[in-house]
Amino acid sequence: MAPTRKRATVIASAASAAVVTMALVYAVAPSKPAAKPVAETAPAAADAHAFHTPSTSEAAEPQPPPVTTAPAPATKGPEKPKEPAPEPTNPGTLTRTILHGPYEVPAAVGDKDGRSRDIIELGVETPCGDCYITSIKPDMVYADGSEANVDTGPGLHHFLLTSQFRSDPTCGTSLPNPSVFLGERFAAAGNERTEIRMPLGYGLYNAGLHRWNMASDFMNHAEEPKSVFIKITYEYVPASAGELKRVRPVWLDVAPCRSVRDTYKVPAGGSTETLDWEVNVPGRVIGLGGHSHNRGVNVKATNLSTGEVICDSVVRYGESRRFVNIHGEKEVSSLSKCTGTPLTTLEEGQTVRLESTYRTKEAIPDAMGIMVMYVEEAE
Repeated sequence: MAPTRKRATVIASAASAAVVTMALVYAVAPSKPAAKPVAETAPAAADAHAFHTPSTSEAAEPQPPPVTTAPAPATKGPEKPKEPAPEPTNPGTLTRTILHGPYEVPAAVGDKDGRSRDIIELGVETPCGDCYITSIKPDMVYADGSEANVDTGPGLHHFLLTSQFRSDPTCGTSLPNPSVFLGERFAAAGNERTEIRMPLGYGLYNAGLHRWNMASDFMNHAEEPKSVFIKITYEYVPASAGELKRVRPVWLDVAPCRSVRDTYKVPAGGSTETLDWEVNVPGRVIGLGGHSHNRGVNVKATNLSTGEVICDSVVRYGESRRFVNIHGEKEVSSLSKCTGTPLTTLEEGQTVRLESTYRTKEAIPDAMGIMVMYVEEAE
């Protein structure tokens, strides 16, 4: 059953602001991957401290008591943020980082951002074969390795990874549909750069002969062009090191299956766009995460058959200076994720509704509302 879509236009509140955003004019670019394994670093040794005890001498005659003064209160500088504890990993976990690019992003002209759209790369490098991928951590960097973000101009509108020889469960094989040619959509990121991390014991299986493709789109606030790379750090477990529970990706998108960019229009005032998906990948759901753009509020998945809200992925803005653009505007910095073992269980034929909400004073021509779900595969 084909997914059905609905839109409900709403009035914007003066106290709220937010966004969301992923056409099929293919600009095919050759893949330029360069793999760089992550170097392991040993923990820094603790500083050694030497202590010295001064000698004392006996007084020849009584001395007046010493005059003492209270020490000046110590000034305390800002505390350094604590490093987050490392995530637990599966036995046999390996790490590999792959760079894709460079990508040339044009300069902004007036109030129009520079854009590089619909870059399609076929047969991009994969981190491993016959393995379970347990984490996909995206980033965008300059040639020197430093982070490229909107505070210096460029933004990662999105990138999308597909597996060539697997059928997409929500778009299927009917035309027009880029998934027919590109394969199953299994991972993506916008400028918020959300890490996809599986719970312990679970992994996205990648066979040795699987071929991956990538679609990407960039923007630039700066008045000079930028050259950037997509950097993806993978954690994976070789199948020879142990077997994990396999997960199946399910791509839920309020935009039609007609474009790699999967965009739709939001009217002035804002709207809530919906997609109803009839479950054809039943099982235990172990994780979901949303993707939206500036002026997005949230992306939410609800099981209409039971009334259960499966995940409400809320858009957050400007959580660090990297996500405040060169014009001083806060941009999307993260969306909340939902995980569990299981988070919920879906049955064949149930209906899951995806909702994407925006609040905006002006119309948005290319909004996005996406959620990627991972379901434990039946044994």
